[in-house]
Amino acid sequence: MSSIKSYHQKKILCAITGAVLVVVYCFFSSLGSGFSRYLAGFSSSIAAGYYPAYLLFMGMWMGIFKLVSLPLDFYSGFLLEHAYGLSRQSVFRWVWEHLKGLLVTLIIGAPLALAFAWCIRHFSDTWWVLSGALFFLFSIVLSSLAPVLIFPIFYKFKPLENKELENNLKAMARDCGVMVSHVFSFNLSKDTRKANAALAGMGKTRRIIISDTLLLTMTTDEITAVIAHELGHHGLNHILKSVLLGGIYIFAGLFAVSRAIELFLIHAHGFAGVSDPAAFPLIAFFLLLFGLVFTPANNYLSRRFESSADLYAKRILGKSDDLVSSLKKLGDMNMADPEPHPLVAWYSYSHPPQNKRIAALFGDTP
Repeated sequence: MSSIKSYHQKKILCAITGAVLVVVYCFFSSLGSGFSRYLAGFSSSIAAGYYPAYLLFMGMWMGIFKLVSLPLDFYSGFLLEHAYGLSRQSVFRWVWEHLKGLLVTLIIGAPLALAFAWCIRHFSDTWWVLSGALFFLFSIVLSSLAPVLIFPIFYKFKPLENKELENNLKAMARDCGVMVSHVFSFNLSKDTRKANAALAGMGKTRRIIISDTLLLTMTTDEITAVIAHELGHHGLNHILKSVLLGGIYIFAGLFAVSRAIELFLIHAHGFAGVSDPAAFPLIAFFLLLFGLVFTPANNYLSRRFESSADLYAKRILGKSDDLVSSLKKLGDMNMADPEPHPLVAWYSYSHPPQNKRIAALFGDTP
């Protein structure tokens, strides 16, 4: 238990440091110095036209932050994971996976950034409405296509070898009113000893994915219980609710940012307007503040969904034993803290702590 507490204390410290770093970077580059204006001027001098200059500015600004935060990323994602026996990556693989992540971000982010730039340039008063619609639609499309186009970039997926388990999982999904196209395993073990499983995608891309680490560790009944929990999110309409709540969150956040920038008198700080590339770090700064303030509310709703999905799984399985044992195994493999500090759980936990989930399944808590 002491090693688990130590691991999570260091992870929390890394998360806090990372949050402070990105907030300070956004504030400093936009208001604390002339850095964003210098970078915007440099971009305009070598890129012909507003949109290429905007894209170049964003690429350089985010690239600089990536370099600044690289030591923290390496410590948290590589050194710390190895220190506690969780990671199986070599330095080369860690670098390679990050480079792939950057490439995916660039391919996806560049068109999105250009669309955002178009919104703020042509609709200076209502840019938040169009941008909100853009990001909302993008989130839905990404959820549908990620299992097919993005996940395979990082992991190898193959049909589940245990056909009896596959048929049982598909039958359980049908009984819950959820159509599943495929059941895949993926090689998470190349990176970590942690385990995971999910019901990913939407519509025709919906599929069950199970890590090889989980398949090697759990019984078929425990795996079935894990997937029953995932089906609970669909059976209880958590996916639709999450999409709608996500849309509200996006529009509310962008509206709040638009008002904050207006009240902040953006012109008084040397920016040509909200469409000025140099003003983007200020937009990012207010978005970060909004996110930090509303993180507890988002996580509270997520914990409610997770708890109800546990009870849904218990109901369709007719018992809680297999789900409880799977939670314990997942907790051990992922070094989950079964009893985190209440403040930490309240602010940052998207799932209830393990002990509370188990107690609820046994009926010890409401």
